[in-house]
Amino acid sequence: MGAPMRPILAVTFLLAALAACSGEPEPERAASTPPPSPSASASPVPTAPWEAGQCVNLRWDEGDEPATTPAGRAVPCGAPEAAGRIVKLVRGGSDAARTACPAETDGFVRTPADDWACTVNTRDPHPGRPGHGGGVLRVGDCIYAAPPAAGAAGPVERACYDRYGPGKISSFQKSKSRCRDKNGDLADFNSTRRTHPSLPVICHGYGADVREPGPQFENGTCVEKPATTEMPLGTMIFGGLRETGCGEDAWARVVATVDIGRRCPGGADRQVSDSGHYPGLICLRTT
Repeated sequence: MGAPMRPILAVTFLLAALAACSGEPEPERAASTPPPSPSASASPVPTAPWEAGQCVNLRWDEGDEPATTPAGRAVPCGAPEAAGRIVKLVRGGSDAARTACPAETDGFVRTPADDWACTVNTRDPHPGRPGHGGGVLRVGDCIYAAPPAAGAAGPVERACYDRYGPGKISSFQKSKSRCRDKNGDLADFNSTRRTHPSLPVICHGYGADVREPGPQFENGTCVEKPATTEMPLGTMIFGGLRETGCGEDAWARVVATVDIGRRCPGGADRQVSDSGHYPGLICLRTT
């Protein structure tokens, strides 16, 4: 079979050379047809079925708004666009259905069938890890629960400011009466309801209603002496602390701000708790 092929190849190359040297115009059809562009000839990234083990072209990062529910496209995990891997499909498009996603879920992608795909990023970061601000609510995560007047639909996960909160989840229970602190005392005042078929109560630490966590004052800030009154539970300050210059009018200097329930560092001789901020225990040294 090899020997007969050689003359044919030689004739083919000869004809091509003659056509190049003949000087005759090329046919009208060939001259008017532009060469295909690289973008037109490139094949698109293939899609894949929506099932566990496939990937999606969306990635969830730290800082993504937890309420965001984007639509994406399922692709093979070897495709360049593969950014998240589907670990489970959850039937039903309600927000409550997402609670059936596995604990390692980083984010949620709505499928064409209006179901949920529970996804894990193919690379860091992984916001679904406890305290990172995304994925499925679990013990160790932190939440923002807007005050009832704000009209919030329910608590949403957010990244923890520190290892104590704000609103760090300690457990999920059937009722507020089951929320207990580390000493076993009733702590239902730090509880928030959510939509869940069996465990609708989130037991958590303080600060869940603080919109933007962070100390009220920087260390080294000086404050005026506040107006106070004695109450059965201690001294109450009217109007809160007010910042002032560190001169003769200064009453105290801020040396630290820590989580309520923690101890102030050495050097502080006064402390003021403020539930409107997180952390909310202001440690002071009087001047």
